[in-house]
Amino acid sequence: MNLFLANGYVNMKKIFKLPEAFIFVTGARGTGKTYGGMECLLDHEILPEGRKFIYMRRTSKQLEIALTPEMNPFKPLNEKRKGTPEIHPFPINKYISGFYKSTINEDGNLEPLDGVPIGIAIPLSTFASVRGISAED
Repeated sequence: MNLFLANGYVNMKKIFKLPEAFIFVTGARGTGKTYGGMECLLDHEILPEGRKFIYMRRTSKQLEIALTPEMNPFKPLNEKRKGTPEIHPFPINKYISGFYKSTINEDGNLEPLDGVPIGIAIPLSTFASVRGISAED
């Protein structure tokens, strides 16, 4: 199926084009699963402009760690794409965070460019018990 690129990383663009309704990607660390998926999101190859994604970790502790500046899943892409708005997480409420296109304000602090996140981050342990929400976007 040629699910790997010539450099050995996972070909997430090809995986996302598979016709299956659900795709579960597992593998060793550092094989390009998250990086490749996030790159496809930013290039609008998975979702059209204006549609959001969900970044999910199994536990709230795992998500809390992933949303720190040092562990931001968009960190490698932010470094690669200098000159474009960087993507950073900001809390929406005590359960959910959002990923926003961000900028540095006059005070030197990071802030969202606008109030609309490009995606949300939520732990599976929380999302599993949530019902009746609006998530059409």
